[in-house]
Order: sequence, then structure tokens, then C-alpha cells
Amino acid sequence: MDCIFCNLKDKIILKETKNFVVMVGKGIISVGHVMIIPKGHYKAIGDISDNMLEEFISLKNELNEKVTKNISKPFFVEYGVFMQSVNHAHMHVVPSSNTEYENVDIIKDLFIPSVAAKNLTCKKLKNYEELLEFYREKQQYVYFEFNDEKFVIETNNLERCNVAKSLSIRKFFTTTFNIKGVDSWKSMTEEDKINDKIKVQETADILKF
Repeated sequence: MDCIFCNLKDKIILKETKNFVVMVGKGIISVGHVMIIPKGHYKAIGDISDNMLEEFISLKNELNEKVTKNISKPFFVEYGVFMQSVNHAHMHVVPSSNTEYENVDIIKDLFIPSVAAKNLTCKKLKNYEELLEFYREKQQYVYFEFNDEKFVIETNNLERCNVAKSLSIRKFFTTTFNIKGVDSWKSMTEEDKINDKIKVQETADILKF
């Protein structure tokens, strides 16, 4: 299978468990922006099996503590099959404050305005068990989490082209804070790539497990 997340050779892996890795990607928004990725080829985090859930939550909580301690409290975003740039489950973990921006509340600053502007259907979740249940029923979603508040947007009846920009954390940080080189990891300039390598290395140095 031609999947860059199934082939983890030469990738920067910060933490590995039986079924998951914490990886630093390309075109990261800021120092500390990493991803939680299942080793198996799952379509979304909601697609993982029940017996993997405890392991995922433990890893996510450990990562939350490490990013909070070393940088700032992170938020979590997953686009599932609806807006993935790579067709393999991956949850973004992004610090809420950094040298290029401060005190981003992804729920108040991006999620709520986008839901209101696009009249989107969303649901607040109590736990990750409900995320798995939602996926099994709907087969797709967009997920936002910050300060232990968890939300899914129902995407079955949406056209990606109509809502993708409003829900994109990359677009948000590009337009709101003018952070260059993060709008698309596929189309970075040579200068962007140099700056990205610096941020990636800093992330690897700071978030050592």
C-alpha cells in the first residue's frame, strides 16, 4: 500500500507504543506540533478497535502533559476521511501558545465561528468511546478538542470544498498570524523548508520521551 504513514522509515518518531506513534510531520504550524498516528492503516481515530482505545488515551494524555509542561497546553484536531491530506488516521496536536502566537482557543477562535458561519451540525462528546460510536454510525467526522471539551462535526452531507478552508487549522494560522510555510506541507518554498527543519528539530529536542 502506497501510504507515507504506513511506511515510517526515515520519519521522526518521538514515542512508540504497541499500536501508535507520535511523529513530527512536515510543514508544522509551530514548535511542538506533532501527530498521533496508528501503526495500522485505519481511516480515522474513530476507526480503531475497542481494545486499542485505552492505549490511545494513555498516549494522548502523556503527550498532553509533556507538551503542556514544555511549551503550552495543546489542542487536538482530527479531520478523519473528510479532510485528510494523507489517507491514514492522524490526530494533530498543536500548542495553544508559542513564539509566533499566544493563547489560541481553537474551540472559541475557529470551531465555534466556523460552525456558526457554515451552519454545521456538531455534537459535544463525553469521551472517546463516543467518538468510536459516532464513526461507526456516520463513517466520517471532523474532531476538535481543547481543555477537555470534545466536539465532532457531522460531515456526511457536506461538500468539502465549501467548508474545508473554514475548518482548516493551517488556513487559520496562516491568515490569523501570518505564519508562513504552513498553509500546505506539499507546496513549501525552499525557504519554508529550511524554517520547517529548524522547527522540526526544536520539537524533537524539546519533546523527548
